[in-house]
Amino acid sequence: MSESDQAAFELKKVYLLNHEGQAAHIGAKQLILTSDRLWIGRKGKEDISLPLEVIVDTERSRNRIAVSHLSGEESVDGFAFSVGGFGSEGKARELKSQLDRLRSIRALEQKKEKLAAEGRPDALAVVECHFCGTPIDMTNFSDAAQVHCEFCKSIFSVDRDAAHDLERDHYFCECCGYYSHIQEYSTLKLLCLIWYIQWSLHREKLCPTCARSRARNRAIYCLFLSTVAAIVTVPYNLVTYFRALGAHKQVPDPVFAQLDDANRLAKKGRFGEAQAIYLDIAKKSLAHMGVVSNMGCVLYEQGQADGAISAVDKAIGLCPNYFPSYPLLAALHRETGDEAKAEATENRAKQLWEIEDAPAEAPAEEPAPPPASPTE
Repeated sequence: MSESDQAAFELKKVYLLNHEGQAAHIGAKQLILTSDRLWIGRKGKEDISLPLEVIVDTERSRNRIAVSHLSGEESVDGFAFSVGGFGSEGKARELKSQLDRLRSIRALEQKKEKLAAEGRPDALAVVECHFCGTPIDMTNFSDAAQVHCEFCKSIFSVDRDAAHDLERDHYFCECCGYYSHIQEYSTLKLLCLIWYIQWSLHREKLCPTCARSRARNRAIYCLFLSTVAAIVTVPYNLVTYFRALGAHKQVPDPVFAQLDDANRLAKKGRFGEAQAIYLDIAKKSLAHMGVVSNMGCVLYEQGQADGAISAVDKAIGLCPNYFPSYPLLAALHRETGDEAKAEATENRAKQLWEIEDAPAEAPAEEPAPPPASPTE
């Protein structure tokens, strides 16, 4: 991999990271991404060379990218690297986008060959993500009103162009699990007590409610447990708090912007009020699987398991390729004592994602008993 003209994307300054997140070597390495391979190394020596079809996931945080890939038949391995130089965060963002797009195209090519071998060459169905442009395999999913993009984590409507402005930057919060307006927020903790100093800076993608809670708690913590450090940390966290407080203003539809209010009420235990807002959003603005999923959560919290099952089932009908909905629905069925429907839901998910059960291991043979000692 020495001819850079084969590269779909190339970086001249990347640093492989160890398990502690530190550079594992001195000096930068080169990264070359082609239509079928990811290569990292120096001239004449490669450190990593992976075909794109073995890469199963990529995650980016600022200028750092983590790559998970198959290693052997069943095991999963991974590595991480940082992008150096001016504009490193933008380069890392572009690299992840290109890597996701190329490995998706590679997977679709293999799927097309498989369908052709089965005598179904025209069965392949592809939808392009409205936000990141990555092609998504929808062959096994028919009549989807919304599609989940596993690459940029967004959920977008297929036919309603007007809905895309509302759906931008909306997905499930990694902290609370509610569908909401998600952005990256920074909070700072700095503890300075005479001889003891401790600090941490967190950058997380959160919903506005979780971001406000995190910023408020850190500001109070630093105010009472710091000395001169409070002069820096309290204003820093308050800026994050007020930024999250005004996040709803970025949503063009005032009805859909009430989503954060409903989530905040749900987290305070006021489930009935939250449910009323979710219903209002679905009727007046957009019947979105994320809103329906939130409604399922508040129905479950109110002890209405059947209503929660109905809501999650409707969410699957709206967006059938969002995998986490299936184990959630199976768990709800099990809670109501319907094991048959729980197993049917799990089997449906396995069929849609073509997941094969691991072969059962043969029971280990019991060691033969030691021979009896000869008697005199």
